[in-house]
Amino acid sequence: MLCNHAIVLAPNDLGNGFCYCRSPSRAQLIDFSKKSLAELRFASRRRRVSTTLATICWFNAVRLRLGAETPQDVQRILEPINEDYEDPQVARRRWRDYRSGVHSPSAQTIALAERHCPGTTQVLQSPLWDSLRLDRSTAKVGPALLGRTCPEGDELLSSMFGSAGGLSNNRYWLKKRCCAVLQVGNLESLGVLTICLRLAGEAKHIHTALTFYHAATRCLLALGPWFVQHGIAQAIADCYEYVLLPECCPNQVAGRLCFCSSYYLQSIETLDRIRSRVEHERGRALDSTELAHIIWTEL
Repeated sequence: MLCNHAIVLAPNDLGNGFCYCRSPSRAQLIDFSKKSLAELRFASRRRRVSTTLATICWFNAVRLRLGAETPQDVQRILEPINEDYEDPQVARRRWRDYRSGVHSPSAQTIALAERHCPGTTQVLQSPLWDSLRLDRSTAKVGPALLGRTCPEGDELLSSMFGSAGGLSNNRYWLKKRCCAVLQVGNLESLGVLTICLRLAGEAKHIHTALTFYHAATRCLLALGPWFVQHGIAQAIADCYEYVLLPECCPNQVAGRLCFCSSYYLQSIETLDRIRSRVEHERGRALDSTELAHIIWTEL
């Protein structure tokens, strides 16, 4: 069970980025965030995992923005039906399917939700989801992430694609830029690190791939409360350990030493306790740079 004062990410000025604030209750934390990747695949009838994750996140972004509790509540707000003339079960079933990721919303439904809940389309269409697809070329996905995080993120992508003279051999240079991407704290931050991880794996640069895997899993921790709220925390953690790590890093043991998806939810709690302790000691809230330093060095 997550703690009463679990960290929750709230929208900031970075598009679909997030900053830390405090949750007033446990009710905001969704139980089915504990579903594993295998359970989610089964429940979604083995649809493409990235599409399922995107749909579930989109549904919960809409639900949270509306202050709704159930798919039926969302349907009543967005698609009110005169039950004297129409059967409401069809619309309600669609929204239940969005919650479980069984079906993707139509363009009309996406536009309807966007009118009521601006910004939710960005969640559904984030390049992060394509970065998780191993059947989607990194050369096609990578450019969509340029300009979506910070100059250091663009520099990493350009270096990995070879358009900036190649990646520097200096590990401090690499770590500094990964930290800068981590500080942005949006879905695209994770997307940038994921594409760099895949590119390093494709090039058989194992040590570099492990560095990016470490950075990506630290970004998972930074975004952890948001993923909990949006219903995919355990599943996306499993995706990194059991799909991306074996694909990109033949030396999987080293990768599992720095991240274990089984302890992901507990790690979010640990981060919250560390943050609370440090803030109490300093008598002030931590900024994004200080929080990124804690995530990188203490977890």
